[in-house]
Amino acid sequence: MSETVHLQLPYLDAAQAQKHVTHNEALSLIDAIVQLSVISRTLTAPPVSPLEGDRYLVAAAATGAWAGHSGAFAFRLDGTWRFVLPRVGWQAWCAAEATLLIYDGVAWNSPGIPSTLQNLALLGVNTTADAANKLSVASANVLLTHAGSDQRLKINKAAAGNTASLLFQDGFSGRAEFGLTGDDDFHLKVSADGAAWFEALTVNSTNGVVSLPQGLSALPVFTAAARGLAPLSGGGTANYLRADGAWAAPPSDVIGPAGAADNALTRFDTATGKLLQSSGVLVSDAAELSLPAVAAPAVPVAGAATAFAQNVGGRQMLAFRAPAGLERPVQPFLGRGRVFRWSAAGGNGVSTADGSGAAVVTGTATARTIAATRFYTAVRKLGFASVATAGGSSGVIPHSVLAFWRGNAAG
Repeated sequence: MSETVHLQLPYLDAAQAQKHVTHNEALSLIDAIVQLSVISRTLTAPPVSPLEGDRYLVAAAATGAWAGHSGAFAFRLDGTWRFVLPRVGWQAWCAAEATLLIYDGVAWNSPGIPSTLQNLALLGVNTTADAANKLSVASANVLLTHAGSDQRLKINKAAAGNTASLLFQDGFSGRAEFGLTGDDDFHLKVSADGAAWFEALTVNSTNGVVSLPQGLSALPVFTAAARGLAPLSGGGTANYLRADGAWAAPPSDVIGPAGAADNALTRFDTATGKLLQSSGVLVSDAAELSLPAVAAPAVPVAGAATAFAQNVGGRQMLAFRAPAGLERPVQPFLGRGRVFRWSAAGGNGVSTADGSGAAVVTGTATARTIAATRFYTAVRKLGFASVATAGGSSGVIPHSVLAFWRGNAAG
């Protein structure tokens, strides 16, 4: 009995008896082989409970009812296993792997995806590409990841007058675009309908200058409670912006610490970092300087002196302290005024004045007796007794100049 070349289907012979048997055999082979789809290709022995019509690709080292049929195509027919040797190029769908297999003459292999795709005319991923969009992708996300370091997407144009940009659309109608549109400057433009476009931003390619052709919309204005732009100053060259967001002319005086004493000078405190801090030194509105009494002033640094008020006999006197630590009161400078000399003539209590004319005596003048007891008593001098009241004054008035001594006890 002869067979067909490719599928090896049996022919009917002339004057053959029971032709239907041969014909049915051929139909069974066609039914098993055409549109080939197998359950698995990894079994080496038939399943325990196969169903009529089940089809498998027998794996290597087959055993049991499949022994000796490794690599063959097995199908269940009339309760028995039938086998067909595949031909090169046969294709079969493997349900267990959900993949298409092709027989290469030795084994069934999945064609997979070619390792290189070069010079494709069109490529559509989940959609159809066309002449205008040769690469088309329909996906919720598109990922371009690195191959170990950097990742850069390049959009190249042929010449300066062409466009290389990214266009954002709504229903395939343009709404925003940025890139090199028509020249080599960077542009950002928007549209409400895809027809009328507004240039929002331009960056000059030669100097980096940013331009805003449409201007800026109103931004929040700075206030005491919110950040924002400075409000309009209203003109003037001396105004300043206050913390409450208002422009005002500066006050004539600088406002110091809230707890500072009236007329107190301010100083910088390195310990607290305060730029203006109150001190005990006062300057009155009449430019009178007042220094507080300091019992033990600090020793100044080399090349400086410390001025302070010193309590001497219950009275405040101006004094200074040198770097050596010595304290000295400030003495009057006689060279600034008229100088005269008083002397007693004998012991009669009469005094004379040199260089200032006759003296007018207040109180009782008494010539002190010279004695050799000590230096103080050996000096000729004139003493004045004040009035009877303690703290009263006495002295000599030469013309309009008053020289006096203030006593601290009666007599």
